[in-house]
Amino acid sequence: MRVIQPALYSSVILFSVLPSGYSAPLADEQLIRQQESQRAREAQLTPPVHDVRLSSKNVISEQIDFPDEIPCFAIRQVTLQPREKLPHWLPLQKLADQATGHCLGGKGINALMSVLQNRLVNHGYVTTRILAPKQNLNSGKLTLIILPGTVRHVKFTPQSGRYVSLLNSFPAKPGARLDLRDIEQGLENLCKYPGKTDHSLLEIIRHNQSANEGDRYASHG
Repeated sequence: MRVIQPALYSSVILFSVLPSGYSAPLADEQLIRQQESQRAREAQLTPPVHDVRLSSKNVISEQIDFPDEIPCFAIRQVTLQPREKLPHWLPLQKLADQATGHCLGGKGINALMSVLQNRLVNHGYVTTRILAPKQNLNSGKLTLIILPGTVRHVKFTPQSGRYVSLLNSFPAKPGARLDLRDIEQGLENLCKYPGKTDHSLLEIIRHNQSANEGDRYASHG
């Protein structure tokens, strides 16, 4: 009797533990289903994230290999005017100084201007231009003109939604430098309007009175 009795108690204890152990997977499955349902509801309520980036930065070599040309002009100094029209942190002058000490002809000057232009575009100044005015290069001084692209007007087309606000949509204001990042921010803001469909169209129209002054027309569907 003394040997059998502990075994009986063990079987009773084991019997009381097993049912709760087998019921645990069922509870876990219910919890998983609840979590999946919750995630599905959140996905339906969360608006899709629209990629409004109009362009990505391209990795372009800025080391200029100037060609040998005849005739050419020995360049001692490159001046960018007016330099204050752009942010001071743009390394345009550093890029332009690559021409110092080289004998440049038309192809070399164009190569320098292309590198400067590409840097402007990569920073979002897609309508700002680098120009080479008529000048006497016998002095060894090369002058390049920065012609800033600015915003003249920001308008919505008649087909745009009635509740779209220009004030809150586009960061750039008339007279400001046209920056691609501001346009992307404006498109992102348009995507947040209630009832918006999946298309927002933007058109930049060059103004006739200035080579680098443009109107921006946005259509919010």
